[in-house]
Amino acid sequence: VSESEFDRKLEDFFNTIEEVRFQTQLPFATDEAALEAAFIGGPVALAYDRFDHETRASAHAEYLASISPFRSPQGYEIPGEFVVCSGVRPA
Repeated sequence: VSESEFDRKLEDFFNTIEEVRFQTQLPFATDEAALEAAFIGGPVALAYDRFDHETRASAHAEYLASISPFRSPQGYEIPGEFVVCSGVRPA
């Protein structure tokens, strides 16, 4: 389904659809803080809970390598975007 098809389907069910996007920096003081946010409190938490030690170590190393461009003297400053959507369903 394309984005425009999806938008049309939403409009069939909701009116007054609003979308707000905002950018921010996600600060993490340490490797451990960044790893906890991504794996323990993040979107992969359920799968991560089933990882064995070797798989966790590999995932940690790969993730830290992927965020290394965002390392700062204070830890990490990772750019993030959040999207908040709302719609009102007609009575």
